[in-house]
Amino acid sequence: MTTNRSASNLWESPATIQVIDQQTLQNSTNASIADNLQDIPGVEITDNSLAGRKQIRIRGEASSRVLILIDGQEVTYQRAGNNYGVGLLIDESALERVEVVKGPYSVLYGSQAIGGIVNFITKKGGDKLASGVVKAVYNSATAGWEESIAVQGSIEWI
Repeated sequence: MTTNRSASNLWESPATIQVIDQQTLQNSTNASIADNLQDIPGVEITDNSLAGRKQIRIRGEASSRVLILIDGQEVTYQRAGNNYGVGLLIDESALERVEVVKGPYSVLYGSQAIGGIVNFITKKGGDKLASGVVKAVYNSATAGWEESIAVQGSIEWI
């Protein structure tokens, strides 16, 4: 678990934590990371009708009270005086795992973490020269397509 600002064992943490690992992400039949998060009890994904702007609520707290991190770095979003919180504009093929901490973490991260924290951990290049993922999804309800291509590799190769 990395949301404590230092590595710790999941079993030793006093917080309610759930991790979506890479194997779960790969085997999932869900169309997006939002659908995977929606499967976690106490996590709700809301849509405010802005493209790609699905937002995370934890245990009923507004999305502006849920801190979003990517590799431990805070992601912020401000829009003309409105406090919408951060959307879910992230490609799941780039993720190694997702850590969801339910409950207040404001002592470590401030008032934005009153509802909880979602930390997206991205894949690292590692020893592989290169690897990639190609994905295509068709939504029959909206007759819409979603495509993505991702490539990871070591800096020496790229």
